[in-house]
Amino acid sequence: MVVQDILTQVKSDLSSGRLTRNGKLPVREDLGKFYGVSKSTVQKVFAALEKEGFVISKGSQGTFVNPRSPDQTDVAVILPAGSRELTSNSLYSQFARRRAALEQSTGKRFRLFYVDDLRMIKDDFQHLAQEVRALKFWGAIFLFAPLSWMYEPFLENGIPVVSLTDESSQKISTVWVDYSDLLEKMLDECKAAGCRRPALISMTSVPYHHIVDYKNKAAEIGIEVSDRMIYGLQALSIHPEWFRHPVYSLFSGGNPPDALLLLDETFLFHTCSALLELGLLPGRDVRIISQRTFPGIFPAPEPVTFIGFRIEDIVDSCLRALTALSEGQAPAEKYELIQAVKK
Repeated sequence: MVVQDILTQVKSDLSSGRLTRNGKLPVREDLGKFYGVSKSTVQKVFAALEKEGFVISKGSQGTFVNPRSPDQTDVAVILPAGSRELTSNSLYSQFARRRAALEQSTGKRFRLFYVDDLRMIKDDFQHLAQEVRALKFWGAIFLFAPLSWMYEPFLENGIPVVSLTDESSQKISTVWVDYSDLLEKMLDECKAAGCRRPALISMTSVPYHHIVDYKNKAAEIGIEVSDRMIYGLQALSIHPEWFRHPVYSLFSGGNPPDALLLLDETFLFHTCSALLELGLLPGRDVRIISQRTFPGIFPAPEPVTFIGFRIEDIVDSCLRALTALSEGQAPAEKYELIQAVKK
């Protein structure tokens, strides 16, 4: 047990830079005195560190920190369990598909883990917790708002955490995509196209203050927005048949919308299908403006306008937040808001 305890402490001291000078570790005899253990114990610790890839032995030159060691390059990326099978352009699917390119551009290794808030899928989280205790991560990114039991193991082991969420937290830093900015750009697109009666179909996970900003912006630029023209949906990927209801409802009666604003790209296919069932041609009878996580890889109908967020911008902001935490800065509430772009 002594070896494992010392191993954990050495990894922590390596990560903080406490042990090294220009990447080189002290000789084994000095480390034994530093930790109050025998030289043979230090020898076992060094063997384990080298086997796990934390250090590199260079013979008479000494032992050095591996610049590609897990505690310097590995980032745990935690996603909702339900997104494991998604094949859309959603952020979760995009991250999984573009992981290799993101690793090449950032110099980090992203390891994906899937958990849910009821712990119904335990294998990933139990495996993750074991690796957290072994200090094998430089940091952790939650691509959703985590519950405290999800990030506490990281904090207990001194591993910084950032989450992609609009919710406040005093223990972890947060990064968020600015839906108010996205909706403002969508309204500007409506105005430029001469549309005056847009309907908004949003995920219920978008905080409502962004919807309030949307209504205020619409009133400011003279675009009609009523509560009847705003729908919130969830779990569309599981129950797509429910999507017909808001589309049918929006186009029943007088004054139907002349534009549909979609705050989730997974809504797009079902939107176009429902419109065609109603005898309406997307682009000709109603303009469609959809959120997208760029770069999108799936084709879409020609008349669709995409406005959204670059996955590279999201990842870069999360890594900047982790870097600040690893350098000893306090957790930052709303570390950064990612602005929307149009493509």
